[in-house]
Amino acid sequence: MAVKNRSELTIVLERIEDKFQMISEGYSVLSGKVDNLEEKFDSFKEETENNFKTVFKYMSDVDDTLEDIEDRLSVLEEDIKYIKMELKRGTKDKEALKVRVLRMEIELKMLKKQVEARF
Repeated sequence: MAVKNRSELTIVLERIEDKFQMISEGYSVLSGKVDNLEEKFDSFKEETENNFKTVFKYMSDVDDTLEDIEDRLSVLEEDIKYIKMELKRGTKDKEALKVRVLRMEIELKMLKKQVEARF
């Protein structure tokens, strides 16, 4: 497009300037939207990280509880083995065995309550 005089050049330059202004405004709007998305993403990321920390803590607590229960059950298993062995030998100290069985029953009830409360 050949410009023949100064007024035509001014008109062309004004149109170009208007188009650059539109591009600049569009970029500004787009930049604002990108910033907003970035803020939302950062918030989502932080919330997700906090949720994972909460879940990890809960699972760690569950694991600790299960380890405690396993340890206590191991003790009960050993007591059962001992009682069976004593019964096979025909022990005369039946009262001691009764006390041990009662203690085991109490321990089992406590374990059951702990499991029910936890899970």
